[in-house]
Amino acid sequence: MVDLENVLANPKKNYIAALTPVTVVAMMKFRPDRFRYEDCLPYLAEHDLAVSDFYFNRFEPFAWYVYYKDYAMLELPAFNPRTLESYQPARTYEFENSRLQACLDAEDYLSFFTLINKRLALKTYLALFARIPDPEKADVFWYIFSRCGYRLEDFDPAFIVRIRQFMTEGSSLKCGTPGEYLDIYRGQSADGQENPAHQHWATSWTLDINAAILHATRLLTSGKLYAGRIPCEKVVALIKYRNESEIIAYPDDISAIHEIPQLSYADIEADLQAAGILALNSAYQQRLKSQYFHRPFGIHGLAHTKRVLLHCLILSFLERISPADTDVLCNAALYHDIGRTNDNYDPQHGRESYKKLLALQLNPYSEVDSSETLRFLMENHCVADHEALDLLPAYQVQDPVHMLELYHVFKDADGLDRIRIMDLDVKQLRTASAPRMLLIARQLYQNITS
Repeated sequence: MVDLENVLANPKKNYIAALTPVTVVAMMKFRPDRFRYEDCLPYLAEHDLAVSDFYFNRFEPFAWYVYYKDYAMLELPAFNPRTLESYQPARTYEFENSRLQACLDAEDYLSFFTLINKRLALKTYLALFARIPDPEKADVFWYIFSRCGYRLEDFDPAFIVRIRQFMTEGSSLKCGTPGEYLDIYRGQSADGQENPAHQHWATSWTLDINAAILHATRLLTSGKLYAGRIPCEKVVALIKYRNESEIIAYPDDISAIHEIPQLSYADIEADLQAAGILALNSAYQQRLKSQYFHRPFGIHGLAHTKRVLLHCLILSFLERISPADTDVLCNAALYHDIGRTNDNYDPQHGRESYKKLLALQLNPYSEVDSSETLRFLMENHCVADHEALDLLPAYQVQDPVHMLELYHVFKDADGLDRIRIMDLDVKQLRTASAPRMLLIARQLYQNITS
């Protein structure tokens, strides 16, 4: 059995060491709140519960007490007969222990460590270390690492080296080929440190900028985005649990760390208000009707449309686009998906949306140039840029190059909302302002939901 104290370099992560038997607490002169030791003894005897399986943890104010036996742990807010009667530790133990034992009997270790209390996961992993098949040791450890919120610096480096020895060549925990560099990202919420470049806690990064954006905005406030590079051979592990493509690495192995400049909605809200953008947004929204959409509350319905509309207005403001052109962009935003009859890849839905616009008599333009620009934006927002460029001569406008510029703005406005499906590709953004709106896109997705 591997010793937990020898594995952890950070003693604060050793939850088990913080537990004090309630029998010891009972001998203290000053007892903690909600502790009725003598009153509990009859209940324990009646339900065949050993008092030695109950503990106190002063570091957990909302769960000061735990019942801990074998592989089961039940957190309790108080140690008194009423709480014991409410939480039913004996029944809970039987249920938890039986399903965990079933996983062990089936040698299904990943399911076992999915079910076990996170407080016990690492200790139990070490206790079962010799029993877990060698090809599974690394996969199970890194699953626990990610699920339980550990950091690389929490562990003795020698133990990490030992775990890595169980990572086979074909392991999904490895990535790329030696000599290849990976672009990695990190999102830091407002409660974090200013710069992760020289912080030991910055051992967790991601290959997916969408995941970094999510972490930067998880407190619904302004955060920061960082990028860096690392050689493949220096990656300690690639963890795909939760689909975050988490990269675990030592900070000294990461180079070219820099902040990706970002705007927060709070940064520009006052300017948008002063410029009348928010009033315009409200006015355009009044023209939206749920009956225009096949699935008004689906991923291409009203909420998506409202976010694309606001993206158009913000991009127009940042890119200094004229009011007339902004109006065309906003009309394209309102109706670009009304022809959709599914939520799958559908390069024809732009044309269907424009047909529906005409059928519903929603085109506000009699002037040819604006009308054709609206048609181009709607019909081609769902096709590749090179295809739209090939189709450009079919549209009767005085300045095709200018229409293509507006097309790029609209594609970015629509593309920014791909943050909702964790599929925003920053490299495909076309305007100068859109790459600075990644956090705004996430914030709008979190706030505009219907």
